[in-house]
Amino acid sequence: MSGFDLVRVDGGGRGDPIHLPPGETVLGRGPLLAVSDKRVSRLHGLLENLNGQLRLKPTHLNPCFVQSSLTDSPRPLQRDSWYPLRDGDLFSLLPGHFIYKVVAVGGEDRTPRYLRLFIIKSLCCPFTNLSFFMNIYLHHQFQVFLLA
Repeated sequence: MSGFDLVRVDGGGRGDPIHLPPGETVLGRGPLLAVSDKRVSRLHGLLENLNGQLRLKPTHLNPCFVQSSLTDSPRPLQRDSWYPLRDGDLFSLLPGHFIYKVVAVGGEDRTPRYLRLFIIKSLCCPFTNLSFFMNIYLHHQFQVFLLA
């Protein structure tokens, strides 16, 4: 399953990516985004991460903003309406402040290697001993692809 991280790109914050779990995440003043500015509400907006899609809904009187690049002017988003976000998109909680970049993460890379191996083994050779596959994998670090 793919997911999303937020990376603050305006020079503030902790600098670490913020992983968005599946479902809704509240955006606003507080520890998640490390925002303490009183102009940002505790419930400034919602992010919904569902089925590999991310969307943003401003929920406060002060809107959220989107912009094409750091040098472009931020465009306010309408309150209580959902807006799709994609990998590389920028949004902010205030014009020119608290700017975050959406980063797509996950897919196959988030699936543990042993689980990928087990799935492939189950599909290809269900009657073969799993330890045989594990020994090959652990000693040779083969990357296996299943072509349909």
